[in-house]
Amino acid sequence: MTLPGRKTVVFIGVAAALGTTAAVWDWNWFRTPLENHLSERSGRAIRIGDLHLSFTGLDPTVRLRQVHIPNAPWARTTAGQPFAVVGEVSFTFAWRSLIERRPVVSRLVLVDADVALERRADGLRNWRLRNPGDRGPGKFKFLRLEARHSQLRFVHEAAGFDVRTAAEALPAEVPVGNGAPLTTRIDFDGTFRDARFAGTATTSRVLTFLETGEPFSLRVAATSGKTRAEVDGQVTDLFKLTAVDTSLRVAGPSLADLHGLLPHAWPDTAAYQATAHLSKAEGLWTFTDLQARVGRSDLAGEARFNASADRPFLDATLTSRTTHVTDLWPKAAPSAAPVAPAKRSRLDLRPFDGDVAVNVQTLHVPGLPPLAQVRAKAHLDDGLLDLTPVQAQLAGGHAQGLLVLDARQQPPAARVELSWHNLRLEQLLPALPDGGEATGPVSGQVKLTSRGATWHDLVAHAAGQGSAQLKGGRLSAALDAKLALNGGKLLRAKVGGAADVPIHCARVDVVLRDGRGDVFPLLLDTAQTRIDGRGQVDLRGQRFDLLLTPAPKQTAVLALHQSIQVTGSFDDARIALVKAEAIGPAGGCDTAPAVKASR
Repeated sequence: MTLPGRKTVVFIGVAAALGTTAAVWDWNWFRTPLENHLSERSGRAIRIGDLHLSFTGLDPTVRLRQVHIPNAPWARTTAGQPFAVVGEVSFTFAWRSLIERRPVVSRLVLVDADVALERRADGLRNWRLRNPGDRGPGKFKFLRLEARHSQLRFVHEAAGFDVRTAAEALPAEVPVGNGAPLTTRIDFDGTFRDARFAGTATTSRVLTFLETGEPFSLRVAATSGKTRAEVDGQVTDLFKLTAVDTSLRVAGPSLADLHGLLPHAWPDTAAYQATAHLSKAEGLWTFTDLQARVGRSDLAGEARFNASADRPFLDATLTSRTTHVTDLWPKAAPSAAPVAPAKRSRLDLRPFDGDVAVNVQTLHVPGLPPLAQVRAKAHLDDGLLDLTPVQAQLAGGHAQGLLVLDARQQPPAARVELSWHNLRLEQLLPALPDGGEATGPVSGQVKLTSRGATWHDLVAHAAGQGSAQLKGGRLSAALDAKLALNGGKLLRAKVGGAADVPIHCARVDVVLRDGRGDVFPLLLDTAQTRIDGRGQVDLRGQRFDLLLTPAPKQTAVLALHQSIQVTGSFDDARIALVKAEAIGPAGGCDTAPAVKASR
């Protein structure tokens, strides 16, 4: 048999002596001096009905009963109610922290308590009694909390946070897998950044806040407006979230409703819902089994966010069977209405880095046929976004491109390149009236650069050039006659069913400077008609103005010698016949552009 060492014997003896003394001593002898001391220092009339001290080993527990503490005279939000009315409160201190004069409350127990905590924007805190004017860091650490039949309000003026909670014991314990059973119901409601929220949490008996490494069970159902969120699992140290293992579900009518709860603006999307398993260990947040739906669009995959790296890093692999751009960004369709500066989303790419791979089986974009097998990889490094390559199958052909956005510069700079090959014109055009039809393979490219603090500014200041060409296509005889303003030919096409007209070539070039540009050449050359055109386009106002002058290759008695003017916004064009105007030589489809893009 091994006898205990001398230090162990001394420790046991000291602990036994402290325990015996605490049990028999009437600690209420110190109650009045404590009331007087705190009342004098705080300037409030503090009352304590009972004071008791006990020891667990060397850790002292101070128990107070029938406590009444008036509020601070400067209190605003919580004015008119006491700071604390408590049936019983006990503080268990880590004895070593008292020796080192860095008090750590390893366990706080509230029973029949009503507490109102208020922190003003200037740093004043109404819970500081000994030094009420102190605006510095906290002097105490609270590691664990157990609340029974208690209410708590916390107001943080600078953060725009105001929450009320009420804790009650559940009628019976609820078993939870491998975790501690659920024993407590906490109802809460409040505001955060002017957004109201409310909900209910059921938890295990003890909540951990800091440095314990001890998980507690948690089930939360919360709402903010029409947004709903549910969390179910285990959390370790609520203030630091050192470990998390939960399932997560969130749903709402639009992501824009989150603007009051999250630091960045979200677009006004269709109704959404998302589920995932969320875990955290050693600073790494992991989303697995991610399933989301926004309107008709779906998303699945997994993501990891490393918050402990030198720069936070997001790594995600996402897939979608079907994505509709208008579900995620309803205003993606062209619109003539200007965007108010207050509603423009500023570009902010500095908070974190990342690698995101996205694969969309079918992508629906306004004004285009469905894109298939869309693949994109995004790399973000200290404000430099490189989205390349972007590849997709479109209208029987293939498209690819890249986007480079450099937010390290002010204002941010962008570069866009897009090319497409052998897209079928008949799939790109909407249905034409009177059975008109145009067919053929279209190829082209666009290269643009811009600067701007918002996406709207980037579009408004775009510079560069784009071109598209078609060779070997066909026009219906009726459409060729309409474009040629040839009444006789149009009549023959409608009566006699004339054959389609071969397209020798078609071409359009656009050169942009600061969001405005020239369209030239604009050429359509068929076996029977040549149409030359020119015009202007304005990305800032989302408007255009085109002039087309047809020239029949054969004598046409009933042909109109006029030009066609097409004007309007990107989603509302008007067509009129005007006095014939010569456009000037544009060459053929193989001729170099007449105007070069400015640099």
